[in-house]
Amino acid sequence: MRQQQQQLLWQSKLMKLMWLLIQKISTLKQQDLVEKGIFSSYKDIEKLLQALSKEEEAVRPCLVTFYANVLLNLYVKLDPLATTFRLFVGMLERNMVSFVMLMQGYNTHADMYKA
Repeated sequence: MRQQQQQLLWQSKLMKLMWLLIQKISTLKQQDLVEKGIFSSYKDIEKLLQALSKEEEAVRPCLVTFYANVLLNLYVKLDPLATTFRLFVGMLERNMVSFVMLMQGYNTHADMYKA
């Protein structure tokens, strides 16, 4: 049991590390990748994980909203509009994308009265 918890914790840290690396790589120019190398700003893994834990607080709500929008898009295409509406109501942070997807679903399935 303890070993599984440690493995889950390590996997979580690894996913956070990958997310940060994707962010850092996407902000670098092609020349910077070649000249300086990808890991030049973070040589120590502990410093990287500390920086990641601080960035996670800002990134997590955006990811939750993004995944909710992806689910909304999927539900709109699969036709369970009641489920789509429940997901929309239950979202912590709604944005224009989620609202437009919901309206698009009602429009696609010719149910503008409910919209």
